[in-house]
Amino acid sequence: MVISNNTITLFAKWYNNLCQLRFNISRSRLFLSLESKITTQQAHYRLGHISSDYIDNTLANTKGLQLEKDSKELKSCESCLQAKITKNRGKNSISNSSRPLELIYIDISGPYSKSYNGKRYIILFIDDYTRLAWIYLIIAKLEAIDTLKELYNILYTNLELKITRIRANNAKEYKSIK
Repeated sequence: MVISNNTITLFAKWYNNLCQLRFNISRSRLFLSLESKITTQQAHYRLGHISSDYIDNTLANTKGLQLEKDSKELKSCESCLQAKITKNRGKNSISNSSRPLELIYIDISGPYSKSYNGKRYIILFIDDYTRLAWIYLIIAKLEAIDTLKELYNILYTNLELKITRIRANNAKEYKSIK
């Protein structure tokens, strides 16, 4: 099957329930002609906000596309500046601690329906300073102290930091002495 107008010709051929499509576009309708010159800013936008070094490298390896002579400098791009803004992972302004793992909040929620391995409760540990969270699934609330010891050992082994204070909701599962 052939569909055509003055600028685009489409060829379609079927092979075992798959359709192969071929396009022919007249040179006058192509977006870029052989003598195309664009600014660095246009290249930056069109090539996905890449840096000027990548623009130079890409255009050096592309036929028929050149930069205008007076457009070597890349102006600041608002989208790129927005993308570079990150959250400050430093001190939390409402934090009650001055270093990581100085204060850990603990909460247990559940019971939920049993998971595939019989766990019914979720225990959540949140570091007050960094707001990092660790989530564990446990079978019963009585496992809270063992889970806290496990987390303490992991953090001390990997980071050599000790948990200084714990804030919980005075539930019975935390009052167990082991």
